[in-house]
Formats: sequence, C-alpha cells, structure tokens
Amino acid sequence: MTTYAPLLKKALSPSLFALLQILGQRGDAQKLNVFLVGGIVRDLLLGRPNEDIDVVVEGDGTAFAKELQMLFGGKVTFHPSFGTATWITAKGQKIDLVSARTESYKAPAALPTVEKSNLRADLARRDFTINTMAIQLNPSSFGQLIDYFHGKADLEKKQIRVLHHLSFIDDPTRIFRAVRFATRLMYKIEAATWKLAQEACELVKLLSNERLANELQLICSEPHVVPSFQMLDALKIWKTLIGFPFTVNNEAHLKNWLEKRPILSKDLDWFSCLAVIGYTEEAWESSLQKLAFTHQQKRFLTEVSRLKDYFKHERNLSYGELHSLCRLFKEESLQFFAAKPFEQHAALIESYVKKRNNLVPLLTGEDLKLLGFEPGPIFSEMLLSVECAMLEKMIQTKEEAINWVIHKKQKG
Repeated sequence: MTTYAPLLKKALSPSLFALLQILGQRGDAQKLNVFLVGGIVRDLLLGRPNEDIDVVVEGDGTAFAKELQMLFGGKVTFHPSFGTATWITAKGQKIDLVSARTESYKAPAALPTVEKSNLRADLARRDFTINTMAIQLNPSSFGQLIDYFHGKADLEKKQIRVLHHLSFIDDPTRIFRAVRFATRLMYKIEAATWKLAQEACELVKLLSNERLANELQLICSEPHVVPSFQMLDALKIWKTLIGFPFTVNNEAHLKNWLEKRPILSKDLDWFSCLAVIGYTEEAWESSLQKLAFTHQQKRFLTEVSRLKDYFKHERNLSYGELHSLCRLFKEESLQFFAAKPFEQHAALIESYVKKRNNLVPLLTGEDLKLLGFEPGPIFSEMLLSVECAMLEKMIQTKEEAINWVIHKKQKG
C-alpha cells in the first residue's frame, strides 16, 4: 500500500514531522488509532503549504491530550462538550486533538449534537470529500492514506463535492465554504452539489449573526473576492441576504475598493465589501442594516448614505463646503464613495481626504480664550471656520487665522 510518509517528511519541518511520529507512538502506547485529518492532508496532496495540525483519535482525545501534556509539557485547552482539546507544545506548535465523533442536526442551521464514534463516521460528518482524507500516524501504518469518500479522486477532478444530499440543509455555512474552496483552488463545484446549494440558499437566513459574519469575513479574506461574490450571486445568496444581485457596476466598485481601501478593522473589512451590493438602489441602506452587526458598521452605512444624498444632484462643493459636511466622517466612508465607478466627484473626495489628513490646526481653544471668546459652541464653530478657510487656501498662517476669527467675531 502506498505510504505518504516520505511526502510528510518532505513537506513538513523536521520538528513537526518528529512530533507526528511521537503522536503515533503515544497512540500505540495507549492502544489508540491516531490520524492526521482535514485540510493539511488535502494541501499535502496538492503541494500547498499548511501546518495547521488536526488529529483525530479513535478513543478519548482529551485524555490523550492530557497524557501528551504530562509527558512533553506545554499547555492544553479542553472543550469537553465537543470532545476536543488544543495542545500548545513547549515549542509553541498548536495541535488540535479530537475524539472521533458523529454529529446529528435537530433542525436546519442548528448546531450539531455530538457523540463519540469511529474514524469513518468522523470523516462522514465533514463538509466536502476533499476534506475527508486522513493519514494514519501509528508506527505500523505511518503515512497510510485513508480515503473512504474518494476525496483524492475529486482533487484530481478539481471539483468540490458534498458527501450527502442534506449537507447544506444541516449546515448552510457550507455554501460559503464551497465557494471559498472553489475560488481558492480554482475548482468547479460539482453539478449535483451546486444544485443542492441553490436549493438550500434560503436557509442562510437562519444562521446566527455571529456565524454569518464569520463566513462573510472569511470570504472577504480570500485572495479572489470578486469571483467569490460572482459565484454567491449565481447561487442567489445576495438576493436572499440583501435583496439585490451583484451587478457589473457592483463588480467594478468592489475592484476599485479592494485596490484603494485603507487599513480597516476586522468588522469593517468584510462589511465594506458587502456594501457594494445594491449600492445604487434606493433601499440600499435599509437592506444592509439587517447585516450591520456592530456600531462601526452602522456608522459606515450612515455616512456613505449621507454622501449619496450630498452628491445626489451633482452638487459642486468646494473643499470648505465638503469639510463642513464631512469633517467627522471616517476616511473609509469617503474612500468607499469615491471608489464607485464613474463617480464624477471621486477626484474631489480623494483630494479632500489627503488635504484633511495633512491639516495642522492653526488655533486651539486656548487661543480663542485669549482672543476673548467665551467657551461654548462658538469654539467649534470658529475652529471649523478656520479649517475650512485653510482648505480653501484663504488662510495659511496663525496670524491670518487670528485675524479671520476676529473679523468673524466683529461681524457676528
């Protein structure tokens, strides 16, 4: 029988390869079968780098983890309800250890009920055949590939295939994962699997906010975001979630945004990509509100929506006028608006953002006090007036700024 031990040795670092051998030896010592499973096996066969170690034990995975910690040190975190443990070795290598288990779903999109089982049942609960392969680590069979569901054949066919017809009904997040794997590996989604995903697309609405946000974030973290969005559109996911399709103009907007966007927080990074869908539609903001899970996302929606209103009738705003309206707007909101295809105000917005970022205040509240102003709303009004005049190049020095506010006060 073909052994993949040489491939493991070649692909992994010497220390990690030695660690896998130790796991197999300790399995023998406890009379347990131990297997390397999941993404690392898939990527090993594809020649792709991956050192995320997932190990399945036919037996008590948590007890196995405890013994490893006792013998070799490190730290173990336990997740008893799922029969899993994470061992961080003394050298910092992370190993996820799982008791072989089976899962059942009481309702579509619900979290699973877990029971201990064997390797075949454990692999049968997984999402796609290419992720169901395992490599045995016990010394007598070290490197032997276990492939009950023909995952290797699907790798060779370059296709994503589910294991059974209820897969997407049990867990609709697998629709997003199918798209992620298809675009990442440049594979096709097998015809029957595609049909099942289409039939289950309405179920994504049953997912919790947390699970949905996680899947959308992962989609937007992939190298090929635009093809992923196109594929999700073909599956009617965007129509289901937002009410709008992903159009050609949306695609251009997304491409521009991916090229120009500033560094964003995790919450806003994926949400801003999502926000291109239906952007020109009247009901855009209200449709996206249901997916705006954080304050930051809601603020982004509000600011971009206001920008749409400000420029709705092709207004020609000066830098000062724009600053009066948008001084409190985040840079990402302004840049997102400017990334819209054929946006005639894009150059103005981008130039304004640069000027605003380089704006150094000429006056402070203390300066205004010395000039005889009483603390209150007048402070903000005067300081804003100075900033607007600076952007218009009407003021360049502190002396000019002082004269400006004195003149305003006298008029006032």
